[in-house]
Amino acid sequence: MVRSGFLIQSNPHTNCVDAYLYVILLDFPWCGHLINTKTLEFKAEMARFNGIHLSDTLTVDRTKTPGQLFCQKMYQSVRVRIHVIYLDSKLNSMSTVFLNIYQALRLVAAKYVAHVVDWGADTIKGWKFFHAVIEKILIFFFACTQKQVDQDYVKKVGGCCEVKLRHVTWLGRHAFKITLARRPHKFGLVLKQLDVELKAQTKLHIPRREKHTLRGILNSKENAALDKLKF
Repeated sequence: MVRSGFLIQSNPHTNCVDAYLYVILLDFPWCGHLINTKTLEFKAEMARFNGIHLSDTLTVDRTKTPGQLFCQKMYQSVRVRIHVIYLDSKLNSMSTVFLNIYQALRLVAAKYVAHVVDWGADTIKGWKFFHAVIEKILIFFFACTQKQVDQDYVKKVGGCCEVKLRHVTWLGRHAFKITLARRPHKFGLVLKQLDVELKAQTKLHIPRREKHTLRGILNSKENAALDKLKF
């Protein structure tokens, strides 16, 4: 969001009014990015998806191998959502990196739902397949993040990413859970499995010091635009 203010100061010695344009840009929009002008952190501009129905951006192939093509489409969706500028732990705080990951996965999850609905697949009988696809997406997402920060030019400028697989899977499962919950009749069994996994992961694999930070990402007001996504 862009906030601006104006400060007017008067000069009592000259009876002139000196007008100073005082503009505070918290998140400056630039080419699909939001740049925090105080911290220089980078986030993706989620508001640009307002009014767009994600199903209109998809091409569903109904061939002899729809499941395989579905996976390929999801991997492609992951690739376009990942950029090193969102993942760099030196450029961004860990909270911002986590937020970028969560929001990217919310978009991937929305495309996942839009594709499955348009495909018309039986998600009740095939719930194990659709759950397995989610797990593959999250592992692939993490692999892509590592590949991004492992590039030579990133290493030369001192870039790094401190994100672990547990962070991606925890944030990703929550991203899919909140998204699939908008179609509970279609993804009920998948949602139950995600819930079981999240409870176990939170208890056994997420350190106490990380729980507060990660939960804060889920409740961030910056996710408001994602709650309005159409799919």
